[in-house]
Amino acid sequence: MQPMILLTRPAAAARRFADVLRVRLGAVRIVQSPLLRIEWVMADLPGGVAIFTSPRGVEGFLRAGGHAGGACWCVGDATAGAAAEAGFAPRSASGDAKALIAAILESGEAGPFVHLRGKHAIADLAAILTKAGRETRAVVVYDQVAQPLGPEAQSLLQGEAPVVVPLFSPRTARQFAGECPVNRATRAPLFIAAMSGAVRDALGDVGASELSIAARPDGQAMVETVQGLFDAARRLEAGRGDK
Repeated sequence: MQPMILLTRPAAAARRFADVLRVRLGAVRIVQSPLLRIEWVMADLPGGVAIFTSPRGVEGFLRAGGHAGGACWCVGDATAGAAAEAGFAPRSASGDAKALIAAILESGEAGPFVHLRGKHAIADLAAILTKAGRETRAVVVYDQVAQPLGPEAQSLLQGEAPVVVPLFSPRTARQFAGECPVNRATRAPLFIAAMSGAVRDALGDVGASELSIAARPDGQAMVETVQGLFDAARRLEAGRGDK
């Protein structure tokens, strides 16, 4: 059986990632079943240099009535691309939140800053920067609402064909672990791509035929990790056919 890919990112991000995977892998079945639904928050926007840690932060800023222009800080290149398209002059840390904080502090820029973010976040970036002497306010411009896997995704997990599952955040990893079938004997072989060690740890004791952590916390590294796991899943299927 041909391995399949299950994407659990919010709908828009899942569609973009699926398009990249199809270019890389060719004809492959990809099931999209978001574990999070994005709801936009109409927030009051204070002045300050914008900090974005996701493309959704950029969209939420615009939806809340913000006007793009001037410099901003972005966690990675995908977010910087969204900010540039909106009209900002972005500076990308090309990494994770830790790299972004370091880049802002090393720049010597005094601020004030405003972090446009989701309701749920791994770290309080505004508090860290403020403690380091860079006045920063956090403004929530979107919420990430949890939702269960759909019937098609559940069917994949209960089937026999290998399933490659990229997971991008600890929160979705924990939720995915809770959604996995209880009866391990009937569960599909899982090949999990984790964006970071924190994502891997959040999975708990979920069994996987193979689990790989991306070399870098960015989309390109995740694509490369998924490709490696997809090839491993195909080898598993080939081995089954030889028996």
